[in-house]
Amino acid sequence: FKAFKIGLEQHFDLFDQIRFHFIGTSYAKNGEGIKSIKPIADDLGIGKYVHEQTDRVSFYDGLFTLEQADALVILGSNDKQYTASKIYPFIMAEKPLLAIFHPESSARKILELCTNIKVISLLNRDAESDVFENIYAILQSKKALEINAENFADYSAKAMTRNQCIFFDQIISR
Repeated sequence: FKAFKIGLEQHFDLFDQIRFHFIGTSYAKNGEGIKSIKPIADDLGIGKYVHEQTDRVSFYDGLFTLEQADALVILGSNDKQYTASKIYPFIMAEKPLLAIFHPESSARKILELCTNIKVISLLNRDAESDVFENIYAILQSKKALEINAENFADYSAKAMTRNQCIFFDQIISR
């Protein structure tokens, strides 16, 4: 959000067009989730640009939401073991994408192998500057995400099912 705030200060006409929608931010029962992102935006004075819906949505509603977006942000964790299970729909949406992950996350490796984006490291001291530059580039070009189909094939349903079957065969043969 700090990078976005800098963007508002330096390029208001561009950055004022952005609205962030965080959906499904809580594991609590519907209607019982506590907002965790909107208060940060409010504290930084950019709350009017951020909407947070704590309730989770169905898979198909999620896909529809990704399709309706002009650009996407996918946030990881500072835990290198964290894998974003939803990166594949984000890739398949072919929207401009800002991704922030631990540098050793498998999600980072998959995104950089299968697309034309440079994932921003959560451990990078210049991450704020990198985020600003990436958002600015997305706003300027509005270029769709490019998928490397050959590399992405390794993560297709067919390939992943084949890997599971190989694993199960190994377990059974013991």
